[in-house]
Amino acid sequence: MGMYLPYSRANTFEFHFLALTSMQSQYTMTTDAIMRNASIYGIDNTFQSLATVWECTYQSINRANTIISNAHKADGDPDIINWHIAEARFMRAWSYYNLVVLFGEVPLHLKEVKNINETIMPKSPIEDIYAVIVDDLKFACDNLPVEWTTTAPGRATKKAAITLLGKVYLTMAGYPLNKTEYYAEAAKVLEDIAVRPYKYNCALLDNIEDVYDVNNKNNPELLFVISTAREGAMSWGTAMHYYFSGPRSFGIMTGQAPGCSVGWKVSFSEDLYNRYEPTDDRRTKIWAYSYVGDNGVKITYNVDKDYRASGRGIVLRKYVDTEATSNVLGLNDRIIYRYAETLLLAAEAYANTGELQKALVMLNKVRERANARTYSYGEIGSKEQLLELIYTERSLELCGEFSEIYDIRRWNKVEENFNNHSNRQMAQFDSKFNLYPIPSREMLYNTAIEENNPGW
Repeated sequence: MGMYLPYSRANTFEFHFLALTSMQSQYTMTTDAIMRNASIYGIDNTFQSLATVWECTYQSINRANTIISNAHKADGDPDIINWHIAEARFMRAWSYYNLVVLFGEVPLHLKEVKNINETIMPKSPIEDIYAVIVDDLKFACDNLPVEWTTTAPGRATKKAAITLLGKVYLTMAGYPLNKTEYYAEAAKVLEDIAVRPYKYNCALLDNIEDVYDVNNKNNPELLFVISTAREGAMSWGTAMHYYFSGPRSFGIMTGQAPGCSVGWKVSFSEDLYNRYEPTDDRRTKIWAYSYVGDNGVKITYNVDKDYRASGRGIVLRKYVDTEATSNVLGLNDRIIYRYAETLLLAAEAYANTGELQKALVMLNKVRERANARTYSYGEIGSKEQLLELIYTERSLELCGEFSEIYDIRRWNKVEENFNNHSNRQMAQFDSKFNLYPIPSREMLYNTAIEENNPGW
């Protein structure tokens, strides 16, 4: 459907969203100058990724508003019409969630924009935007199907709406709103899916490698993805394999394909890798710390110089596609939410409401799958200690899945990540980094916005 297409265009997610969401984690590394600047907020409101993310998000919102306003005019089964309205309201909610976390106060369009004059609108308060997001997601949770059975994969479902609503409540409870009463709301909305995933056709896969296998798309762990295909009606290729690739000899793409080149745009520091325990399967299943090259020679990150040159971190193996024939024709879906995150969100909600044992159950489910050591109630000294374990686990489990900026902002860890970032060098933290600037094009054409975000 048209609401998804703005997000599906090549490089929209794998470059522009990535530049604004994952690069700010203290663990990310890059050989790309643009990505490096984004990672330490060395940008201004002319930065292209700001405009691309802003424009594609509002395009999706406008298409969702068109459906919401007109779907009831169609003849047909009322339940099916409600499904489509619920899908549109999910997409509008998710789009506004992206905008409010990235930019703060933004224009709140709730009707179809039909001409350029209707785009002129002032910013709305953050609380008003979240009220719309929550209302949309409640409707989506009540009306979306568990699965779409007759259409292409990748569409929003009930499990995606529940997970996003839980995450929205946690965000409202965290920084900057700090409305802590929403921790209980998050725990309530996430409990059923966390305890009874079979009702929603979702599950943790036994082997984390299978989650990312391009031949195992639409598996039960994936709740919401920006889908891709190399052929057919939805043949929007992806460049995920390129941006996360390392040396060509790793075989992350077809070595002989003339259209493929070495990316090494995004990789991760050894500091993150060292946070995995020796028994943790993720050390080998999602990381290429050591690999055997095309020539049969073993290459190891902390030994071989070419693999640890300036800006080159450890390659993440989540986006391998050995059959890609060009940099932009990969088959990797852009993963937005998966069931492992649902469990970690539930753990976060339970911990913040004082239900530490329930939180440990959720956290340990993710760690058990990875063959990592589980935590016992007796070794947890405080709620704060448990929350730090959950925060760390999110980095270990969800790295490179566009979730980092949402975490470090609601946990109020922007300054911490900035000060520990490998790209920081002599740069100094500024409180303005808690939000991005509104893009210059929007400031130019939307005359109802009188000033940019503080400090920008």
